[in-house]
This record gives sequence, structure tokens and C-alpha cells, in this order.
Amino acid sequence: MECLPYHILVKIFSNLDTKSLVISSKVCQLWSELIKSSQDTMNCFNIKITSNRSRQTITILDELPCGRHRNLQIIDFCGDFIILKQLLSIHRMTLANIIIVRPTLWQASIFTEAFSALRNLSELTLENCHLGECEKINKNVSGEIENFAKLRELRIINCNCEIFNLFIGVKNLSSLHVEYSYTFNPPENITMKYLINLLRNSPNLDKLLLFGVTSFRENPFSDCFKFGFKLERMKIDVVEREYVSLKNVKKFLKDQKKSLKYLIFLTKPSDEIVEFIKSELTLNKLVF
Repeated sequence: MECLPYHILVKIFSNLDTKSLVISSKVCQLWSELIKSSQDTMNCFNIKITSNRSRQTITILDELPCGRHRNLQIIDFCGDFIILKQLLSIHRMTLANIIIVRPTLWQASIFTEAFSALRNLSELTLENCHLGECEKINKNVSGEIENFAKLRELRIINCNCEIFNLFIGVKNLSSLHVEYSYTFNPPENITMKYLINLLRNSPNLDKLLLFGVTSFRENPFSDCFKFGFKLERMKIDVVEREYVSLKNVKKFLKDQKKSLKYLIFLTKPSDEIVEFIKSELTLNKLVF
């Protein structure tokens, strides 16, 4: 192995999983330095942090060699947020993909301060996250103070609806995945107005997935909202709902007719919508 060229060793290590890389980094000093110094190998690591909820302590599941990492998973975290901020600070120039699932209740201001400072964060997934006082965050839509500067892909799954307010004004957002399962039980009388505001202020959006949002009284199809983005790809579950006007669905699709090329319905729409799509839109792919 020591006789192999540097780039061949990097190629081999780049195909190993996290556990194998950790073991390999302990074989010898040469391998350790190579793994730590190569961005290709460091990008293979997934930092995974969770908490023992019964003891309120942090457990780092993967033993990682020193280095700068690209991927981070935060699962069931209920530990000291200061420790988490320290970890984020160490990797603030390299972390690009973060997944957060079921954390304890965080204040929106603390979350924004810690995560929006990451210089290369491009993909963020929030699942079952309930951040407090999101609606009180003052977003500067004009962009004088830009949070999440490089965020391009945002996935929000079963989170409190106010959470969309944190991302209003993110200039580079190009892909938005919003999902609410049929078993999700939001508080009464809440709306998707924060999602609507986010859509209104996301001019570079070209990929959109909406699942479960039409069950909310106020949703992107509940009124004739004007959106500035031009979608290339769109996926949605259903549009025939109590709080949805087919007239508004038609207007939305007609506004996107020049850019929309891929349209996927997860449940078959009515014949009226199908006929409208076939007559008004020129698509590369239509699925239902």
C-alpha cells in the first residue's frame, strides 16, 4: 500500500464508509495524515450527534479523526447548545449538508445565529423541529444582512409552520421540499402564511415539492397569490382539497408554463386539471 501513488490511495479511501475510515486512520501516521488532509476523504465522513434523553448528555456516535467535515446529522439532540455551537464553529467553513431531526425546543434566534453563520451550508433538512418565536425574527428581505448566504436546498418536514419565516430573504434558495404527513397534528387555526411569504420572496426557486400543505386553510393555492419564481420541476400530492380553488391551481400552473418542464402529481388530479395541463403546458414529463 505504501508504494501506491497518493491519488490512488485517496481514491481507495474515498470509497470507504465512516467506520472503515476511522479504523484506517489509526493504522499508521501516513494513512492518518492522508485521510485528514484530503478533502475527498473528509467529505465521506458523516458526523452524527445524538443525545441520551434520560441522562441529558451528548453522545457522538462516530469517532472521527481530526479534520474539517462536510456532513452533519443531529438526531434527538437535547444537550447543551453551547457545545453544539462550538462544533459548528470548528467546521463553519466546510459544513455543507446538515440534517436535524427531533431536537429539543430551540429558540429561533439561537438557531439562526448558530447555523446561518456557516459559510458553505448549501443543504439543510429540518424534520420534526419546533423552534420557538420564529415569527419574531425580523428578516431583512432586501438582503443587507443575509443569513444562510449559500443555502440552495431546504427540506422542511413536519415542523411548526412559523419556521419558514427564518428563511425569507435567502437569495440563493433554488430547491424547496415541504412535507406534512397525514398524521401530523398542528395546533388549531394555523396557516401556511409563512410558507406563502417564503415563496413570494424566493425569486431563484426552480424546484418545489409540496406534500400535505393543501390540508391547511391558507396554502399557496387558497388564493390568487403572485409568486416571482419560475419553476422547472414541481411535485405535489393533491390539489382537490377543501381549501383549494381549481381556478387558483390553473392560474399557478399558467404562470409557470414558460419554465415548467417536469410536473409530478403523487395522486391523480381531476380530469379538468389534466385537460388544462395538456392544453396549456408544454412539459417534458407529466406523471400522476
